[in-house]
Amino acid sequence: GDVFLSVKEHMFITPERAMNTMRVSEVLQDTQLMQDLYGNADIALVLALLSERQNEASLWREHFAKMPASYDTVLEWSDEELSELRGSNVRKWAERARAQARTDYAQLFPAACVRHPSVFPAEVSEADYRWATQSVWSRAFDLEIGSSSSS
Repeated sequence: GDVFLSVKEHMFITPERAMNTMRVSEVLQDTQLMQDLYGNADIALVLALLSERQNEASLWREHFAKMPASYDTVLEWSDEELSELRGSNVRKWAERARAQARTDYAQLFPAACVRHPSVFPAEVSEADYRWATQSVWSRAFDLEIGSSSSS
């Protein structure tokens, strides 16, 4: 069949690449900072996006410029908007997701900026963290590459 999409493998941001070769690897290997988040693939991708977004020389700079500046997901909804889901499992999931994002952010920042200024030279706000989380949620997927699996 016809090729619909072709992406060079070196352009993938994967948890493995983040952990081993990207600027953010020193943060991801800081077990004191990461604590129970150590090894979490989504967190690795979130931190990689945040780090590369601040990197003027990033290989992905042009791609980030084309990504949405914001998202309309439950992480951004007001309490009033979320109340429209009352009585549903979706509301419970949304509340857990919002709480987890706040908890993860509070665990990682501003400490990551202080401990690793070469990776995060500028402040990372909670809004920045939500942007990266939502970017991962809306764009990450598992993909078999050769004999390994990546997210």
